[in-house]
Amino acid sequence: MGMFATRDLAPSDLILAERPLLVVPQRDLNVVFTKAGHAQPPPVEAMEALLKVCVDRMLPDNRTAFFELHNCHTKDDPGPILGIVRTNGISIRILTEPSKLGKDDPLDFSGIFQTMSRINHSCAPNVTRHFDTASFSLRLHAIRPIKAGEELLMSYVDMSLLKVKRQEKLRPYGFDCACKFCTNPNCDALLSRILQYSIEETEPLEKLLQDSLRHIKEIEDANLESLSAYFFWLSKAAAMLTRMNKWDNATEYLAMMQAWHSAKFGTPCL
Repeated sequence: MGMFATRDLAPSDLILAERPLLVVPQRDLNVVFTKAGHAQPPPVEAMEALLKVCVDRMLPDNRTAFFELHNCHTKDDPGPILGIVRTNGISIRILTEPSKLGKDDPLDFSGIFQTMSRINHSCAPNVTRHFDTASFSLRLHAIRPIKAGEELLMSYVDMSLLKVKRQEKLRPYGFDCACKFCTNPNCDALLSRILQYSIEETEPLEKLLQDSLRHIKEIEDANLESLSAYFFWLSKAAAMLTRMNKWDNATEYLAMMQAWHSAKFGTPCL
């Protein structure tokens, strides 16, 4: 069905915060372990029965909303509930209480959402998401400027993968991606160039600045602002401008860095 912006949105604007209808450990969807410790695919019937218990305990409106979600797994018949989970699950990371070692232990889950699970895919998304453990909600932010009427698109797969791998990961959803980036015949070469980011600090400041600005424009032209490379080049541009005492210009790029970090992680960068 998709989602569309009803007004213009700026980078980092919060679009929606939504609690899941259902949360399932990702490991349970892909593998279970025998008593001997061997990994194997989970028994479909057992998973379906377990998920049915969860769905039956939902509030009536939530249960109705769950069954209104799309199921692209009707042909391989994993069961109607498991099919909906596999079609609409969004990867989320939930932080547990600090362990005895003093570090947070993140756990990977799949969340099914009444609204956000309807957002369509693009390998060049205009929104990004992060899970806020404190409010137990998935928060959707604009990652670049979005015009009113424009469709909101998120990436279902790791954007750093080359095209063949991305299409392979998308195959269970029943479609081949035909987004602007995938239809670019040079998309793999462009992505590889963007991901191999580094900088020679011994170069003159002006050259370092121009290199940073060139990379920023290349990423923006490809609509790949969600990649970490974008933040890297924003930070380098801000650093070069600061060293050149161009404070007003540096502030502009620092603000862009803050917006990017807030959209991706929910907090401004330090």
